[in-house]
Amino acid sequence: MKKRYFIISTALFLLGGFYLSTTELPKGFSKNKLLNLSKKFVLNLNNHNYSQCYNCFNNTMKRAMSQEKLTEICEPVLQSLGDFVRFKGFTFSPVKEHNSSYVVCTVNCVYTKGTASFLISYTSDMEVGGLYIK
Repeated sequence: MKKRYFIISTALFLLGGFYLSTTELPKGFSKNKLLNLSKKFVLNLNNHNYSQCYNCFNNTMKRAMSQEKLTEICEPVLQSLGDFVRFKGFTFSPVKEHNSSYVVCTVNCVYTKGTASFLISYTSDMEVGGLYIK
């Protein structure tokens, strides 16, 4: 029996190592920089500093969503969540699509009335190319 558990745990260890090695960020991306940008972005949303958030958007995002639309979408969501309490966790997922790379940062947050996850896509220029709140 001990041999079987050793093999299973070894296989899981190897699979885990493979997974970790395949989730490396593309060249030019830094976890520390992404972490700091994501924290700042979410804090600006929580403080209703939508112009600061809008200034982080890349041109494609700016064409797709005006600052007024960002405010219109985020305001009721943030009001329903209550006051920001703390960051709960961060994950970084590299994505390669159409010969370009970007990273999706998931920021999990705790609020007085619930939790929220912010999915923020960063371009290689460290601009926000996508935003989703769930």
